[in-house]
Amino acid sequence: MTEQLKTRLSCMAFFFIAGGVYSAIMAYMPVIKEHTQATNAQIGTAFFFFGVFSLIALFVSKNILEKIESALVIFFCTLWMSMGICAIAFASSPVQLYMCFGAMGLGVGVFDAAINVQGILFEQRHKQQALNFFHALCSGGGLALSIIAALAASTALKPEVFFPCLAALFVGIGVLSKPGLLADDKKADEEKAGSEAEHKIPLIVIVCGLLTLLADASEGSIAEWGALYLVEEKDAPNALGALVYGVFSAMSFVGRLAADPIREKVGSFVPIGIGLLLGLFGMLTVLFAESAYLCLFGYGVMGIGLEPVVPTLFSLAGSVPGISPQQASSTVAFLAYGGLLFVPPCIGYLAQMSSLHSALFLVVVFLLVVFTASLFLRRLFVKSDGKA
Repeated sequence: MTEQLKTRLSCMAFFFIAGGVYSAIMAYMPVIKEHTQATNAQIGTAFFFFGVFSLIALFVSKNILEKIESALVIFFCTLWMSMGICAIAFASSPVQLYMCFGAMGLGVGVFDAAINVQGILFEQRHKQQALNFFHALCSGGGLALSIIAALAASTALKPEVFFPCLAALFVGIGVLSKPGLLADDKKADEEKAGSEAEHKIPLIVIVCGLLTLLADASEGSIAEWGALYLVEEKDAPNALGALVYGVFSAMSFVGRLAADPIREKVGSFVPIGIGLLLGLFGMLTVLFAESAYLCLFGYGVMGIGLEPVVPTLFSLAGSVPGISPQQASSTVAFLAYGGLLFVPPCIGYLAQMSSLHSALFLVVVFLLVVFTASLFLRRLFVKSDGKA
């Protein structure tokens, strides 16, 4: 096995875990909500705690990644998240759920920054675009765990049994995959550090982060509220609701496998614009369809459409001169996770005041804003001397 293939497989494994952890928790949200007797507003508050602690983690992630190898950070975060999902399984009240989601936020925040550092390093060292492919494995993890969670939910398997088994799986994958991760290029980082001390973070990196915030929030609405939307608004069974994120992840997985070859041919900006239009069409289908199955179709269209947006924005930010992969990844991830501070709670409280159906129109607004901004992204990127 070549070093490049070994590294690719290791990155794939940890991106798979990133999607799998999130999907498993979200697929079980109706069960968790019932088990903790939480309201929609309290579920939104739990996501708020997740967002706050994710931001805290991302705020310090640059310093962590400068001092500790990203490969080691990824492994320890895998252990932390595995313990976190076990804790969620035994939460019996909204307060306990807040604490568990906060703890998960700490691990997920640093983990997200670290795995994207590995993805950017892979692209730079092997001179090939790969972040869409790696994010496809994140979608693949979401798909696989959504299906498994749906089967578990259909057999009434309790989270106290399901989540510890899942944690053991993630730890096993982590132990096997950690040796294949890339070592950080400390010398190059030190050379860039001098440049970063004299210059501010490039505007294009900040813009990529803000657009990632809105795109991530739109994708997150599917994971966080999709299952509840089908169960509560469309009277779908829990097993069908658990498939929402799986359908989205399946289409994202397929689309992201093709995204990097498409970027090689037409560049990075055309797929973003077309994808956002498809995502908008899918969200409108979800909101106006009466059938739960047609809603699933809409979520699938969103998966195809939104699949190139976030990984391409990470890749663009990482290729901007004058900033290291660690700082670019941490900056974009920090801004992106800012959406977790206000979007899920906003949707939760809007749903409490009116309905979940009405609250999800906020996602339409986000997609319109990102699409409009993306029309000017190429010009801004060229001015920064970046290479798409």
